[in-house]
Amino acid sequence: MTATALQEHIGLTYHWRYRDLVVEVLCRDARCAYGKTQLKIVPVAGLGEMWVDLPSLTLAATAPRVANPFLAGRANE
Repeated sequence: MTATALQEHIGLTYHWRYRDLVVEVLCRDARCAYGKTQLKIVPVAGLGEMWVDLPSLTLAATAPRVANPFLAGRANE
């Protein structure tokens, strides 16, 4: 995957499924590691971040693109 193709994921909203839980997350970064596309995700509401494989994510139907994903959720700081 090209750098341009990876960059297209940054700022998009996804649904991430973990067992019976589905969480709305925002993509902050993207990389190719060991031939797999991985995205660094943060929850829309909550704390933390982690790298996950792209196939475990579903693009959210509303999928707003955040202008600056590094500042998402940090208003008034």
